[in-house]
Amino acid sequence: MTDHEAIDAGASAPPIEADADALERAESDAAAEAAAVAPADPATAGGADEIDDVLTSNDYTVAFSPGQVAVGLAIVAGLVAFAVRRRRRARREDG
Repeated sequence: MTDHEAIDAGASAPPIEADADALERAESDAAAEAAAVAPADPATAGGADEIDDVLTSNDYTVAFSPGQVAVGLAIVAGLVAFAVRRRRRARREDG
């Protein structure tokens, strides 16, 4: 029996539509749950003044740990070394 025959035989909805309906219900449930869990404080709900959006040195200290900075610099150094090596090879082949 094909999907079209199942629809004609009185099936409630094809599997694709049933999955879409279930997805829509799950999304609406998740949105309702997120709204219920949302903070009641207007300052944390996006109603803060523009002054509160300025980052302090403490924010940067928390955002970039020394380990993360070291890994980032190591990646950049590796990329630079790779680019230099490719450029030197290209010059040797040309020259």
